[in-house]
Amino acid sequence: NYKLKNYTAAVALLTAALHIDQGNPLLHKRMGIVYKDMADYANACASFRKYLEMEPDAPDKAEFKSCF
Repeated sequence: NYKLKNYTAAVALLTAALHIDQGNPLLHKRMGIVYKDMADYANACASFRKYLEMEPDAPDKAEFKSCF
């Protein structure tokens, strides 16, 4: 859905996945990417923060510095 630019459906699927596996940092990162592409920067930054809380040494940490 994300690649088809059906962002609402992508958010719904990622939300469902997060209910199943809340400890998966990649789901938070992907949710942030979808929100960013939707221009919902507040939710994007919240998702990226959650991702970085779970993966503090993430190699792509610098990509999200605009949120901090």
